[in-house]
Amino acid sequence: MLRRLLPGPVAREPPLRCIGCAVMMMASCAALSTPPSRSTGSNAAAVASGHQWLDRARKSRSGTPWSAGISASLRLATSGQVFEGRGGMAVAPERAVRLILLMAGGPTLLDVWVTPERWRVAVPARGTVERGSGAARAGLPVSFLQRRFLNPFEGALIEASASETDLVMVVRDRDAMLEIRAGRCDGGDLTRTATRVRGLLVDQFDECLAPEGPRPGNWAHYRDVATGLTADVKFESVSVGTLDDAAFVDPDGVGLTP
Repeated sequence: MLRRLLPGPVAREPPLRCIGCAVMMMASCAALSTPPSRSTGSNAAAVASGHQWLDRARKSRSGTPWSAGISASLRLATSGQVFEGRGGMAVAPERAVRLILLMAGGPTLLDVWVTPERWRVAVPARGTVERGSGAARAGLPVSFLQRRFLNPFEGALIEASASETDLVMVVRDRDAMLEIRAGRCDGGDLTRTATRVRGLLVDQFDECLAPEGPRPGNWAHYRDVATGLTADVKFESVSVGTLDDAAFVDPDGVGLTP
């Protein structure tokens, strides 16, 4: 169960307003803030490479359930405040994501459960719970977690280009366009992704992961464009294939995930 990944609960309410942003930091990847370097291949070759990269990325993040303990640092642009905390998450690809985040010295900030069809977002310190099926209201990270953990990099490749160091892809994922730059980092694969919804830049990620998935020491940096919130996440521990279905049960007891 996820509770084993987390420190014990405490009772003080944290001064964070952006619930969705705090969860979305968990994800993977970031902005195409610099232009690609000189093209080294034809567009057709780049498109073929893009399809191969997406196939590998989707395969590496599918199949076996995994869990991770993380440390996180959040900075609020509005106040300049910095919060540090720890948390845990469990992922069953194509089935469910469970995320619990605590602030250092504070209460359980978030308890989030997402499946392809249903979702639940709770803020225990405030006594609030929202749940539903289908699309969630703006500000909740439901569609984000579905895209990033249940079916990562889902969608159709629209275009691709190759540089001396990076492969740049544009992928349409339902209501979102993903601008993905794939390169290398000390921990393995560096993936930079910018997400645009209806033409507006929504979030940006830099993610350094081992090719087969997160390993201890891997990291991710996140920026929410609308609020300016930034987050740095480090994977402290990763366990693969040791979770049972209890980790993915609906927290309200409505039923198991499909």
